[in-house]
Amino acid sequence: MVAPNLSAQLAKFKPVRMPFDSSRLTSQEQLLVAKLVAACQFLESIYWRQSDPEGLKLYHVLAGSTAPRDVELRRYPQNQRQPLRSD
Repeated sequence: MVAPNLSAQLAKFKPVRMPFDSSRLTSQEQLLVAKLVAACQFLESIYWRQSDPEGLKLYHVLAGSTAPRDVELRRYPQNQRQPLRSD
């Protein structure tokens, strides 16, 4: 069930931009950062599968939708996040 005050609840969470400039990193450091990002994505996937598998299913259903309500439920513009892995 979706909270009746969804907009008010979501307003508590504000997106925070975290720009990343890899131009000063060596190619080895850039590879390390890419591997750390991949590891974090696996951890996030594991977290969702263990803590809220139904929420993960809902996220995947909403992931491709452009309907305003679905975008609001998803809370993240599609171009800012990688889809969660379900494997």
